[in-house]
Amino acid sequence: MYFGLCGLIGIIVSYLFIEVTQYYTDYHFEPVKRIAESSRTGHATNIIAGLSVGMESTGLPILIISVGVLTAYYLGE
Repeated sequence: MYFGLCGLIGIIVSYLFIEVTQYYTDYHFEPVKRIAESSRTGHATNIIAGLSVGMESTGLPILIISVGVLTAYYLGE
């Protein structure tokens, strides 16, 4: 039963990855709109905005992976 729950955690982590990826790459959401808005003022601000959103987008996946791996580890133990 515990190994089945570990598999379920993997499915949940995959779904959360899809949601986070869609948030940071879909033009309906704020990060992409910020990059597009910054491109109006020039190339340098566009690069800076893209770099900052790229760095910001790595935080949530790290938390998701960490929680998923630790939870699956303790369930499988």
